Amino acid sequence: MKKVITVIVVLLCFAAGFGAYYYKTDYSITNSSQWHSLNESEFSAKIPKTMEKGSSYSTSTGQQGIASYSNSKAAFSVSKISYSQNEALKDMDLKEYLSNLKINGQKLTPVAINDGYYAAYTKTSKDFFNEDTEIYMVEAMYQGDDALYSVTVCCRLSDRKKYESSMMEWLDSFKLK
Repeated sequence: MKKVITVIVVLLCFAAGFGAYYYKTDYSITNSSQWHSLNESEFSAKIPKTMEKGSSYSTSTGQQGIASYSNSKAAFSVSKISYSQNEALKDMDLKEYLSNLKINGQKLTPVAINDGYYAAYTKTSKDFFNEDTEIYMVEAMYQGDDALYSVTVCCRLSDRKKYESSMMEWLDSFKLK
């Protein structure tokens, strides 16, 4: 009988800990009192404290990932393409550019935000959550003094209703220096 009670207590503790972890992650995403200010060299923004910093990256097209933060439920990343890599980017009309884009067959609808534009779309990816899953992505573009910046916030498509307004607040808090 003692063994059965011990097993039940251990299982209850495990379930409580597991539930608390997921509640904390959800709470940190949706409650702005659980966010902190990033003060990176090229930008500032407010994101959940539970997001951990990832590594930077570069692509063959000259895009440089300068910040990446994520937790098990959502992600925030910033990349840039230097105007020295592509001079035409400096004078590009962001609204027109986004209006003419199609991602996974979806025509994008640009919306003004701060000094840039954003568009939302869905795609299947394992880039953010280490599993092939449907992702809801919002990508904003901003023209800086020396580069074009892309800010992406995302979550699993199944979590969109829960996290979308918070993700938009993270984007709204983004400011180039």
